[in-house]
Amino acid sequence: MPDGAASSGPGPIHVEPASLRAAAAAGGPPTPLHLLPCEIQHDGPAAVSRFFSPAVRSTPKGPVVSFRGRSLQGEEVRLPPGYVGLVLREAERPPGQEEERTVHATTAFGSFTAWGLETAPGPDAGIHGALVWPGIAAAIHAAVDEAEQ
Repeated sequence: MPDGAASSGPGPIHVEPASLRAAAAAGGPPTPLHLLPCEIQHDGPAAVSRFFSPAVRSTPKGPVVSFRGRSLQGEEVRLPPGYVGLVLREAERPPGQEEERTVHATTAFGSFTAWGLETAPGPDAGIHGALVWPGIAAAIHAAVDEAEQ
């Protein structure tokens, strides 16, 4: 930054192109993904499969599981048509936020399970609003037909 000016935000994050092709081409059963209603105060490697292997029970109201003694109810959330989700992994994070970073795609997904504490997340959950945004953005930025005006 010139003259010691403060950074306006984090540096760019690049996705390794070869990992995108590998994640998209990976066959086999999809990796189950879970969006939990909690925040984990850890930034580093973790043996997740050793400590979290949900025993999901199917009920008429949807999937149910217990996490640390609390009941969670879930719902399957599908990504909008034409979109693919990616699980990204960063091998080594640079010490400064202003530095460029590179991440690798490990798997692709089209749906995941969103969990809510005691009740399913429902249509007002923030994740649903986020997934509606691509359609809204496309409509806002679409060309306007002058004959319609």
